[in-house]
Amino acid sequence: MNVTFICLTDETYRKFHHRWVDDLISEGHTVTWISEDWGEKEQLEQAGVDFRETPIARNPYPRKLLRSWWELHKTVTDVQPDVIVSEGTIPSLLARYVTIRDELPQIKILHSWPWH
Repeated sequence: MNVTFICLTDETYRKFHHRWVDDLISEGHTVTWISEDWGEKEQLEQAGVDFRETPIARNPYPRKLLRSWWELHKTVTDVQPDVIVSEGTIPSLLARYVTIRDELPQIKILHSWPWH
């Protein structure tokens, strides 16, 4: 099974998801990580993750969202995931619209704002 993570940055792997991702890989699943590269790309690749650098909008400006949607659409079409795990409001929104016709199972991880 191809489990694809869509996050704002690759730092999210080290901070939150490394155990989950490492367990998926050890169980024989393919894991693809879609995000911006903030310097942890090599760590992901060493863990056996297929890293795809794709810009993800950080704010809801229409032009940025449209650009992110288009880039994410191309990447997800290439990857052909079986399930998508998205973290954050904008990545989750984009993941939903990228896969709206495919009816892929999606897991959305949403946290409160950091200043709360």
